[in-house]
Amino acid sequence: MNIKKIKKIPKPFYFLGSIIIVYFITFILDRNLFNVIINYFYEIFVKVIPIFIIIFILMVIVNYFITNKFIIKHLNQK
Repeated sequence: MNIKKIKKIPKPFYFLGSIIIVYFITFILDRNLFNVIINYFYEIFVKVIPIFIIIFILMVIVNYFITNKFIIKHLNQK
């Protein structure tokens, strides 16, 4: 077995893990505070999702109609 092929865990996963631990501790210590936090997250999530959907649709449209040839032609590069 080659031990050198073990990948390091990316730093954002450490951050995600620490946030999950904090939420779990909050859930155990104060369930009312946990409910307030989850409701706040849900409200923000509901507000942001339509924006992500619009951005995704715009990206699909742009990727469909704008090709590499179109970009090269308008930048005058070969």
